[in-house]
Amino acid sequence: YSLDNNLISVLTNLGISHLALENVNSAEDYLTEARERASKSGNEIQKVLIGYNLGLVNLKKGNLTEAQIFFETTLEQSREHEFGEGIFHNSIGMGDLYKHQRRYDEAVAWYHEALEESFNMNADHFTGQALEKLYLVNRDAGRHLDALEALEVLRAHTENIRSIEREQARAEYEARLESRRQEQENRILIARQSEQEARLQLQKAMGIGVLVLLSFVLGITIFLYRNVRFRGRLNTFLRERNLEISSKNKELDHLNNIKNKMFAVVAHDLRGPLSSLQSLLYLLREHDLSKEDLDEITNSLERSLHDNATTMENLLAWAKSQMNGIVVNYRIFKLIAAVEAVYSQVKFQAEQKKVNIQIDVDSELKVYADYDMMKLVLRNLVSNAVKFTDEDDKITIRATSDSEKTTISVEDTGIGIKHNDQEKIFGDDHFSNAGTKNEQGSGLGLALCKEFVEKHEGEIWFQSEHNKGTTFIFSLPVHKETSLPEDKKDIRNSKDKRQAKPVAIPG
Repeated sequence: YSLDNNLISVLTNLGISHLALENVNSAEDYLTEARERASKSGNEIQKVLIGYNLGLVNLKKGNLTEAQIFFETTLEQSREHEFGEGIFHNSIGMGDLYKHQRRYDEAVAWYHEALEESFNMNADHFTGQALEKLYLVNRDAGRHLDALEALEVLRAHTENIRSIEREQARAEYEARLESRRQEQENRILIARQSEQEARLQLQKAMGIGVLVLLSFVLGITIFLYRNVRFRGRLNTFLRERNLEISSKNKELDHLNNIKNKMFAVVAHDLRGPLSSLQSLLYLLREHDLSKEDLDEITNSLERSLHDNATTMENLLAWAKSQMNGIVVNYRIFKLIAAVEAVYSQVKFQAEQKKVNIQIDVDSELKVYADYDMMKLVLRNLVSNAVKFTDEDDKITIRATSDSEKTTISVEDTGIGIKHNDQEKIFGDDHFSNAGTKNEQGSGLGLALCKEFVEKHEGEIWFQSEHNKGTTFIFSLPVHKETSLPEDKKDIRNSKDKRQAKPVAIPG
């Protein structure tokens, strides 16, 4: 019986895999065989899940009548056996079927039934899927207010889940810190107990020594010699213990400082932009705006999202480097690939400020470095250049190489850095100024650039003159591993992930 159930699970999962690869005929063959075996074994749950996936196959093939029969049959079986997951997925399937026929009212009704079942199961991921389906069907039906309402509920639901996850992560982090603190206190107690025991042993030895002194002069000489050696070992042991305790205290203080800095950056640098985003969205929703106002608000939204994304990426990279250490994944790649990837990220920001970005990099120039780290360094330097330039200013990205090093520079004709502020660049405190359009930053970007470049055994520096411009330069050592093959990007066809997904049966 167990072997037969395993075979049914294997056949079902093979059918689902072929369905995901659009091999609908092969998927139908595997699922049909699995359904026949499940009917013989009497496993109702397997029959429900197989029937649902057969409904998806027929929906893919355009056999709408057969698909409806499968969905309705398995839905009835799910209700009979009170199988909540089956009720949810078949309700979604019926909604997709009616949506395909553009019978939007029926589709909405089925999606609502799926949403209600997700509430009954208390399954947050199912709730999010049902809300997304409601948003898409209302959008396709032209019911923009209903679509917006579903989208806002979905965002609130997603934010609630993320908030719970953040609270859980924070609780786990504090629990780990508390555990480390308890371990540290236990070690201190053990060290103190060892010290007390050693003192008691010393007192006992000295008492015996006094008795021996009264009886044997030779014995006291031997005892004193041994006592000196014992005290030396004891002092060495205590010094080592003190050094270990001091090291652990410094480590604990370092972790606590990282936590405080992370919370401070999140509270200070993300709360303000997010509040601005909320206000802009309120204007879009509540007011009848002109096209000029709408364009301006849309541009503001895009700038805010870009700034938030940059701040978050820098924050996560900094936190990871501080807590887990920096691991450099060296590989050979063309520098122009990283430069063009960064250009595509900052292009909108530059176009909004009418700043011209020029690239002077040999398309065949290769470097031996961590691709993601180099992208982060270049993105922070180019974003800073855009931030501190005005309309009609120019930014130039250059790269040169010799037998020892590759030198990359980002030069701008912007406002430059004041002389009094230049010594704060690359300092321990995260220094940040507002840009020419009052753009804000966390101050983490340049600190990360310095840390990542130095991790590559390179150097970073800058030249600046107030009101004339700034040039940031960094260098990377040239390695001999240029004979290694260049990594190729893994390009996958992106498909709509919002369709109903097959359900795999655990083996």
